[in-house]
This record gives sequence, C-alpha cells and structure tokens, in this order.
Amino acid sequence: MKFTDSKFGQTNKVYQRDDLFDPYQVVSWRKNGKKVWGTNIERMKTGRAPLDADNIPVELHHMLQTPDGPLAEVTAFHNKHHSAIHINPNTMGSAIDRDAFAL
Repeated sequence: MKFTDSKFGQTNKVYQRDDLFDPYQVVSWRKNGKKVWGTNIERMKTGRAPLDADNIPVELHHMLQTPDGPLAEVTAFHNKHHSAIHINPNTMGSAIDRDAFAL
C-alpha cells in the first residue's frame, strides 16, 4: 500500500500486516478530557494509531531510517528487537525529522 501525507504530500510505501489489529475492535481514547469509545477504524479517523489485542498502539517504523523510505506496521516487537531492526548505529543519528511526522 502507498500512503500520501496530506500535510506534506509525501508518498511512502507501507508494508501492512493484517494480523496486528482488528479494525472493528471496540477501543477507547480520550478527547477533550472525556473517554470516547469506538472501533479502531473510528480511532484512526481521528489521527490516532489503532490498538492491538493488548491495547498497545500499532506504530509505523521507518525501515531505512529515511523520510522517503518504506514504512512497516509494528507492535511491541519494535521495542523488543530494537537493535536488530535499526540499521543505523546511534553514532549516525536518524535522517527522520520526527517533528514533521508529529500530529
């Protein structure tokens, strides 16, 4: 799948996994200090990440650590295996402008 950021117009290839979350799972989030319930689809429409079965957000991982490189949907695996999936050593720094991706 390809994703185009509406704010910047940049297109990235996204590797999706259909087993990470249920789009119709009912989850909660906070909006203006109030708890809101809805499906993962409704949650994503508000700009929030969907939640997996353990209520942990699914994240997008920059596979090549470059802003225009491919993205992959990841869960807790990302943190658990950090050193194996990050090709750039800490001495290089990331080429990702994280502020540009913040909502």
